[in-house]
Amino acid sequence: MRRRLIALCAAVVTIAMLSGLPGLPGLSGLSKQPGLPGLSAVPAQPADIKIKPGKTPRGPDAGPRLDGSSIIDGDRKVPVPGNPIALVGASDDAYIVTSGFRGGARLLRVDEDGSRVLATAEEFDPTLSADGTRIALADRKNRRTVTTVISASTGQKVRRTTWAGSAYVLDFDGDRIVVAGPKRGYLWNLHTGRSRGIVRGALYVADLGADRMAVAGKAPSKGRCETVSTITRPRTTHFRTCRDRVITFSDSGARMITGSRSADFTTVRLRTIGGKKLASYTISRSNWNIEGPSFETDTTVLFTGYSGYLGAVYRCTVTACERASKWLDNPYF
Repeated sequence: MRRRLIALCAAVVTIAMLSGLPGLPGLSGLSKQPGLPGLSAVPAQPADIKIKPGKTPRGPDAGPRLDGSSIIDGDRKVPVPGNPIALVGASDDAYIVTSGFRGGARLLRVDEDGSRVLATAEEFDPTLSADGTRIALADRKNRRTVTTVISASTGQKVRRTTWAGSAYVLDFDGDRIVVAGPKRGYLWNLHTGRSRGIVRGALYVADLGADRMAVAGKAPSKGRCETVSTITRPRTTHFRTCRDRVITFSDSGARMITGSRSADFTTVRLRTIGGKKLASYTISRSNWNIEGPSFETDTTVLFTGYSGYLGAVYRCTVTACERASKWLDNPYF
């Protein structure tokens, strides 16, 4: 999904590695070439793909991405003031970013002509709507969460509501927002201003377009398992896992990416929505992690491999991977 591609969360950073070898032809178009299956073709045996940072073939750029204090998007390079910075997403021909400023943070709309301050706060937890027109901001204080929706163009307030306890925006399609509360998940309708409960438990991933969500069960010490179901029909269970956690869903809702329950991913797995493993991806070098896995399309997966100061974006199918960015600087260093 484009919104997940740009940011699974606002703090995801894109960084880079060493140099690679010349690109193999056509990786980005595997699904269109009859002799090279994309994700639409389920392999008989799942491939365990090991990515070698210095030897992965170069493919077309995936964008936009952060490179130090600038946004790189094809031939465009847009500088961003402040430090540290995080890319939230694209809004028309501009980009929404968070930027450190005087001990706090600013939410900015930036392009080649400069930047506009949309909001200021001690810190931000922004979610850009799928159409790029609105931004949901969460302010968690005093055992409650205030969620404010503003225009992504002007910063003008659109809606505001308050939730008991700590609440998190999981997905936003422009008119509806999925919110994870302490004990249940909610769907907030911006047209009516009303919200309703959609599932009990710890909702932690949701995608309105794909009509999918993942809910965690009991605490890990009690054998916690995750359940994947449908937002519109919560009792429809597609998959249950007691080992992995779900990271994101494809736009069609037919596939998902899962990973371990640790904070850092060293391996991520591509699965059908029913849980069948199609492929796994691991960077075959110590101290390298995977960050921000997402679907570029229904037939390609994107993620960032990183280690320390440098990293790179990778594009993968069920059979192979390619490097989808130049070597980028870690904006947090």
